[in-house]
Amino acid sequence: MAGATANKFDGMTWTLGTSGFTSEVLSADWSGISTESFETSHALTAAAGAGKIANATYLFSDITDGGAITLTFNFDPDQLPPVAGVVETGTLLFRKIAADASAASWAASVGMTDWGFSGDLKGKWTATGTWKVTGNITLVAAA
Repeated sequence: MAGATANKFDGMTWTLGTSGFTSEVLSADWSGISTESFETSHALTAAAGAGKIANATYLFSDITDGGAITLTFNFDPDQLPPVAGVVETGTLLFRKIAADASAASWAASVGMTDWGFSGDLKGKWTATGTWKVTGNITLVAAA
């Protein structure tokens, strides 16, 4: 069934178009996608009335902040993190299931804002990076 690819997490990859950075994703958090709101309430705004609460009114911007994506992936000490302030296309490719011809993906222009790596004696080395979205997010459905 097309579109069911997001039901399972394993097999997700992150690829950057300019730097060529790519990695299998161990965890992902794409958050902060938001739209600004502007309060329009004023002294003459009608009271909430009997049996009601809240009466503040708002207008909403047609500009949406694409948020930021924070990913944890396997650390590769031979692969430099793309932290040079370059905006490039980042593509998050979701897991492809056998019934689909192609996997779903989300892509956006991004710039890396944070990066680090860690490990311990009992586990693998992992790295975490955060990329800020600038402009549109393109969603391609699984087919």
